[in-house]
Amino acid sequence: MKKKYGSLLCAILALILMALPFSMTLTFATGPDNKIRKAFSYFDLTAVGYANPFPFLTAALCIAGIVLLLSSIYRKRRRKPALACLASAALAAAICLFFSGVPNGWEIAVFFLLAGSVLLLLEEDAGGKTKKSP
Repeated sequence: MKKKYGSLLCAILALILMALPFSMTLTFATGPDNKIRKAFSYFDLTAVGYANPFPFLTAALCIAGIVLLLSSIYRKRRRKPALACLASAALAAAICLFFSGVPNGWEIAVFFLLAGSVLLLLEEDAGGKTKKSP
């Protein structure tokens, strides 16, 4: 019971960090020797304009995962769709780290919070399948 709420808390914290205006960095080249780094939010479409759809995809999948997780908690439904969305969001966050070049601490925190959310859901799902001894 506590693990699904922990998973929900991790996903919501990751979403809050994604909404910050300095949560993701992009590197732009102003010349052959000059590179500048600018900070953006995961919801900013500037990254999509520069052919990096993964930050926005991470945010959208995280929102979908939170909605599915909330519906599974309150309506006693299966958690596999929420697990799939959050696992896909964690994968997209890992790709963001790879494409970022030099990621900042916020990007790393988003990835670890999403991965922690997935691990808590997996642990709770595995814990529910084991038989309890009398």
